[in-house]
Amino acid sequence: MKIFKFHVDSVLANPFYFPKEEIALRLEQFPDTYYLINDTLALARVIKPTSSSTFDQVIAKWNIRTNEMIPLEYIHPDIEQKRTNMAVDLLSHRYVEWHHRYDLISLFDLEGNLISHIYGPGWKKKKSGRDYFRKVVFG
Repeated sequence: MKIFKFHVDSVLANPFYFPKEEIALRLEQFPDTYYLINDTLALARVIKPTSSSTFDQVIAKWNIRTNEMIPLEYIHPDIEQKRTNMAVDLLSHRYVEWHHRYDLISLFDLEGNLISHIYGPGWKKKKSGRDYFRKVVFG
């Protein structure tokens, strides 16, 4: 639940180097994956525990200096439980979410505005027993 900052030159020069704690994460919501947009802002997949064994997911803008997270809370109306992965493309100012157990990819701008859904041939309104995607990259 902590993010450390490593100075690579110091790591190489000093065998006793110890990283600096940069951010202490909060237990009520924390990023599990993130992409840096600049030196202050990241786009993150955020986990919000709802009990000792359940959680919600949301994509959020994360200010890594203040630890403030602003959710981009679009949820497809036919998705029962949001479980996604994400990829970010800074050149096109877009991010994509691909859904576990649904044959669906959703494309957004970096403000969280939906651009398009891409429904695959296995799309159904109920989740299936298989994952349709492993890794999505912009090309």
